[in-house]
Amino acid sequence: MHKTPGQLAQLSDESLAGVFFERKAELAKAQKLVDEAGVLISERARLQMAGVMEGTHSQKSGNFKITVGFSLNRKLDAEKLKANWARLPGAICEAVSWKAELSVAKIRGFDAPMNATLQEYITETKEAKPSVKVEYIGPAQLSG
Repeated sequence: MHKTPGQLAQLSDESLAGVFFERKAELAKAQKLVDEAGVLISERARLQMAGVMEGTHSQKSGNFKITVGFSLNRKLDAEKLKANWARLPGAICEAVSWKAELSVAKIRGFDAPMNATLQEYITETKEAKPSVKVEYIGPAQLSG
């Protein structure tokens, strides 16, 4: 039986970890079914799009409207782009966006002045969702 948030708050850490472990396994099974259904739906839509690599296919089926979007992921050679940027047509330059990324591993070693300089360029800092991992470490189950 599923517990309410109030009931969960009353559990010991061990019991709460057990609930977490069980529900995560149930969620993984459900996600696998969702993924498999999604693959079947997308395969059927792909057959109806006959060779189109990007676009959207929609259809009604009973009480459902199914929409499947197909796209291509493209990776750019950043060094080659930088080397040839001045010679590229303006339309290509407008189609390319540059994303600044921050390496947390590298900034951990910054001293106070370096960190202060970096802070001038940080526009937003917000707490990320904590990661939680629960592993069963109890006695091994004997198979008979």
